Amino acid sequence: MENKYSFATMRGIWFCWLTYLLISLGFWNCQERTKRLQTAETLTSTVGDKVLQVAFIPKGSSIYWKIIHTGALKAAEELGVDLIWQDPIREDNHQLQAQVVQNVIDREIDALILAPVNGTSLIPSAKMVASKNIPLIIVDSELSSPDYTTYIGTDNFEFGKECAKEMARIMKGTGELMMLRYEKGHLSTSQREEGFIAGIKQYAPQINIINDTYGSVSVVKAQAAAEEFLLKHQDIKGVFASNVVGSEAMLDALKNTGRLGKVNFVGVDTSERLLAAMKKGQVHALGIQEPINMGYMSVKMAVEAANNKPGPKRVKTKVYIATKDNMNRPDMANLLNPDLELVANQEKIEAGL
Repeated sequence: MENKYSFATMRGIWFCWLTYLLISLGFWNCQERTKRLQTAETLTSTVGDKVLQVAFIPKGSSIYWKIIHTGALKAAEELGVDLIWQDPIREDNHQLQAQVVQNVIDREIDALILAPVNGTSLIPSAKMVASKNIPLIIVDSELSSPDYTTYIGTDNFEFGKECAKEMARIMKGTGELMMLRYEKGHLSTSQREEGFIAGIKQYAPQINIINDTYGSVSVVKAQAAAEEFLLKHQDIKGVFASNVVGSEAMLDALKNTGRLGKVNFVGVDTSERLLAAMKKGQVHALGIQEPINMGYMSVKMAVEAANNKPGPKRVKTKVYIATKDNMNRPDMANLLNPDLELVANQEKIEAGL
């Protein structure tokens, strides 16, 4: 009787151990399968051992583009891709930008990110990129053609309306206003300017836009155009500039004509000079975009497209209105004063320092 009880007990113990062993093996296999799937996903994002070559052709070299460059470098670093940054020599030369597109294609790149100097003139370049089966990411300024993979940027018409809404508030809905346009053919600023006009009509129909002159890609030329107008119209109550070049030009024009701080001034984008003026109450508001996010997302989307996983056709980034009252708020301060260390380090490397 005693031996029988002992045998039954041992059989029960062995049965429990066998069950535990089978369950453990099943759990281990499940973990290993999960690890293999995760590893496969990582390899897919890097295309095996091949380092992706992503070219980025901006349309300018102002502080705005340095901020975009920072976001692009951050993404390239995280994703382990080679970023080829090609600054344009002139922001108003679409023929030269088209040649730069041709040059980077000849380098057998895996994806191209482009900010078109002119939304129409760069269409043949976009078609050429498409013919080579190279993913094309358009950033900041739209292309007047569907020959691209993804567009990443601001809804510039709505952005212009937001700037107009702020201007209407500052001007208390009445007075005469000047708008300093940018360069003809630049879709981002053209859409922004049209949105501003529509916004003034919607939010303050009694405000009269008496001038919407074109400036230039040059701060000096844009400043001269603004000064000429300001000297002829002493009763002007508000001025709007649609990008950082025009905003800095307007800042100088107001200073030279003795109107700085006396005329309601809404600009677009950020720079050290514009922020310093806003602290002094000389710039009343700045429309702010998300250039770091544009740069980051464009590289991310380029890598995904190069791995045959194209993203949505349009990715809209956010906009904000910065004022003296909110500029020191942590979230706004990060947008207004981005860390440009990555770009500074890259420039030192390229200069051999």
